[in-house]
Amino acid sequence: MVRHGTGARADKQSRLVRIQSIAAVLFFTAAYGFAQEDLQVQVSDPQIRQGESVTVRIAVDFFDPQRIRVDEPDYPPALRKISGPTIETSYASLSGTLPRQTSLVTFEFRGTEAGRAVLPPFVITYGDTTARTQPALIEISERDSPDRIPFDLLWHAGVDRVYEGQTVPVYLEIANIPTFTFPDSIDIRQPSGALFEEVQGLGAVVSQTFGDTELFRFPVATFLLTPSSTGTLTIPAARVQALGFDRTALPLRVPVERIPEAARQTGAVGQFTVSSRISSRRVGPGESVVVSMEVKGEGNLDYFQFPEVESETMVQTDSSETAQTEPSPSGYRGFRRLDVQLSPRSLGVHTVDIPPFIWFDPQSGVVHRTAARQFSVEAVSAAAQDSGGEVRSIPFAPLNAEQVAEVQPLDLFERPVAYLLFAPGLLLCVVFLLLKRRKKKLGAAVTVGLFIIGSTLFQPLPTDLINLGYEAYRAGNSSAAVEHFEAATDNVPDSPGILYNLGLAYYADGQLASALYSMRSAVKHNPALGDARAALSWMEQQKGLERQVAPPQLLHPDVFFILSVVLFYAVCALLLLPQRRKYGFYYIYLITAVLLFGISLAGIPYMAARMHRQVAVVGPTDANLKRIPEESAEDWLSLPVGTSLSPQVAHDGFYLVRTGFGIEGWIQRNSVIGLPEPGKKRGQEVPSGE
Repeated sequence: MVRHGTGARADKQSRLVRIQSIAAVLFFTAAYGFAQEDLQVQVSDPQIRQGESVTVRIAVDFFDPQRIRVDEPDYPPALRKISGPTIETSYASLSGTLPRQTSLVTFEFRGTEAGRAVLPPFVITYGDTTARTQPALIEISERDSPDRIPFDLLWHAGVDRVYEGQTVPVYLEIANIPTFTFPDSIDIRQPSGALFEEVQGLGAVVSQTFGDTELFRFPVATFLLTPSSTGTLTIPAARVQALGFDRTALPLRVPVERIPEAARQTGAVGQFTVSSRISSRRVGPGESVVVSMEVKGEGNLDYFQFPEVESETMVQTDSSETAQTEPSPSGYRGFRRLDVQLSPRSLGVHTVDIPPFIWFDPQSGVVHRTAARQFSVEAVSAAAQDSGGEVRSIPFAPLNAEQVAEVQPLDLFERPVAYLLFAPGLLLCVVFLLLKRRKKKLGAAVTVGLFIIGSTLFQPLPTDLINLGYEAYRAGNSSAAVEHFEAATDNVPDSPGILYNLGLAYYADGQLASALYSMRSAVKHNPALGDARAALSWMEQQKGLERQVAPPQLLHPDVFFILSVVLFYAVCALLLLPQRRKYGFYYIYLITAVLLFGISLAGIPYMAARMHRQVAVVGPTDANLKRIPEESAEDWLSLPVGTSLSPQVAHDGFYLVRTGFGIEGWIQRNSVIGLPEPGKKRGQEVPSGE
């Protein structure tokens, strides 16, 4: 259907009129809705005697009583509602306007108790508008004494939710009084199931004005309450005598919730920061160390329990606590410190473990945990103490150049030229099967080929540097020995003998982390080097390092390489014996040799992959694990120097690592020895040290 131009313009004008009408309705509705936000309350008599009634009226600028809804508040105990709300139309003048039709909401109350009753706001909805009334004051005098209006007395808790073990303020307050006063007497009983300590300096004065009357509310006694169990805690009724009145505060019932299970170990509730330290890392005969844990912040500082300081090789000789606290709206503010005195049972290195400190923050609802810490303490003899140095008697001797060469593996599996050892045998089989003659000349050619290839497989060692480091170490010059052995590793970085010597030199020079890493590298490159394994175990025991990542217990890949070469030539030899093929055992030998050759060949990459798995060592100082790879992330586990780690994944300057206890976390690259600088690509995997 096609419309004419005139009809289209008429429709367009009609739509425009409808839009303007809707906009006008919305504008006037909004204007009307915001015209009144507060309604006035009219009290027939703001001063009555106990037992008398009073009428409360609220005028609403709305003409339809059926569309008025009244939400009533909780009324004060001194007032009892008799009737209401009744809603009827009336003519009234509101806000200085001419009288017009309005609605009148009416309540009737009776004063049941003497005192000053503050009538809370009513919420009234009419049409599309919601409005609130202003609070109203009704003074109720004693029945026989119209001039005597008593004050109110009540208990008030400082927080909305209370948890088991949480320290919260509780106030006994005088309220609805036109002047300040000091009580003549206060009678308060101790609640059961809680610590209840009276304190000073908490609470505030609050005032509220009703016309020309200003009323005050202020505490007359303040307490810090610490519930010891869950359930409902009742604070008994209290009595106060003042201004000739004897007033009673009704009992206060406080629901007490259970704290999370994780925080029950210490029972700490609040907002805290925790630190720990040790007085000394080295002690002489008869001396002891003091390990301190300090908790600062706000909460139940006087209630929680410190975790126990643990040490298997040191004896606790004394312990004491120091606290400096003051009351606060969140409990106690200040610090509390535990000092534990420990004495070593013998000479050597001892460890002291401080478990995590756990607390619950009631404001955020989060359980926080500090990282566990471990301190190392070295107990030395009187001679070592007098000399001012450390005694580093190492029961292992370095290797000279000749001994280093004896333990040096060929690492054939890593040299491409070594795989040419298979070429003569392959050539022998092909040529023999094709020509089937000249066996002796072929055998001689194979022997010469093997000799030529084998002569290229031996790598020269820097014997001069090795011997210089060897002599420097024997002379007690550990720094020079480190310098010479480091120079030797620059030439041959994977020599287990040089790495073993370097580990001994590092340890004698006081570089524990580097010593442990060098020893682990020596074991990795020659798993059969027993001296390196024994030295590694001894160093870790001396420093109290337990449950380290185990060094590799495996065969060197060269074992499988040499076995593959031997089996390959065995297969070739069997193929060159045609006269034996008529016997059944010939095929058994041939199949067995082929299977063993395949297994040994597959063992080369498998063992090579295991040998090249990385293991890092924490150093040169203690380090902390984080739950996420962020610098701002909270530390959650402390790792002492020398702790071995298995790297898993690299990300933005961090490595995801696993400890010997199976705990995983993120650690910064500069906190460990033995890991390459990680790239920026997320999720980049590194060879694991499992």
